[in-house]
Amino acid sequence: SGFRFRASGPLRLKIDEAKGALDGRLSVMDGSFRRRLNLRTDLLKVFQPRDDRYRFIDKNENYYESWTLAVQLNSIEPLIVRNNVIDASVDFNMEVKGTIGKPRLAGRVTINTGLFNWNNRRFSVQAGSVQFSDPQTNIPRYDVRAETEIGDYRVFGIFQGDASEQKIIYSSEPPLNEKEILTLVAYVTPPGQAENIDQSDPFGAAAMTGISIVTGQLQDTLESALSGDLGVRRLQVYPNYYEDTKKTELQFTVGTDLIQNRLELNYSKFLWVEGGHEVQLGFRVNRNIYLVGSWRDRQNEEDVKVSGEFGGDLFFRFEFE
Repeated sequence: SGFRFRASGPLRLKIDEAKGALDGRLSVMDGSFRRRLNLRTDLLKVFQPRDDRYRFIDKNENYYESWTLAVQLNSIEPLIVRNNVIDASVDFNMEVKGTIGKPRLAGRVTINTGLFNWNNRRFSVQAGSVQFSDPQTNIPRYDVRAETEIGDYRVFGIFQGDASEQKIIYSSEPPLNEKEILTLVAYVTPPGQAENIDQSDPFGAAAMTGISIVTGQLQDTLESALSGDLGVRRLQVYPNYYEDTKKTELQFTVGTDLIQNRLELNYSKFLWVEGGHEVQLGFRVNRNIYLVGSWRDRQNEEDVKVSGEFGGDLFFRFEFE
């Protein structure tokens, strides 16, 4: 569900008694996929092989479900993928094989350009592909190269996986070691301040990360419901580094798009601590220029609340071949 496309091309169906075969070649155009995804359930299911060993009741197969397939699917223009996880365009060259009852995919999907959300960070895709090559299942192998900016650091990620293993390889500019990068990505804790994460605190970073994972499906469900009723596009609870307390605290963020893919508004609040309110307004001028204005309340060294402060950032992004 969620796919919409037009296709044209020859399809041939040959039936000989109970046997049938469908083959052909379709050119796909005006394609899009817009269904919301739950990273913790929908995408993870893709990499879990189905096990029918404990199916005691045989399903009565319709006679046409055994008909064989050999249909080529090729995009003649990029297919748009736009939802809560990714905003990108892809090309594909696929073949649908197997039978109507048990279709099998073969071929390659190429990610051209785009953005995707991972670990509460927005990554820019530099290159990516999804390959279907397992003749027994539809579990793909993927390889995505992406980057994001966190403070003064540019973090690069290589996301790779298949049915047996999924992994992420990080690097950064300026260079950081693996522990520093993981701390920066997961908690937005600046390098050299990882020791400020109080591991003995029952509500410390580990516990907060667990809370964000356990409540993740609830967050996605609420976000999906609120997006239709109130226009909420982001609703998250996750650990983040708080400069005033010098520790990782649990942060709540809710946001919406005032203008889709152009103007966004976010409100954040650190839970269980005083202060920590922040309102951020981001405007994407074009692909290379992004303006951010923010307001947040701060406390002085005596923990006395002071008036809010305003700030702004101007981001320039350049690409080189």
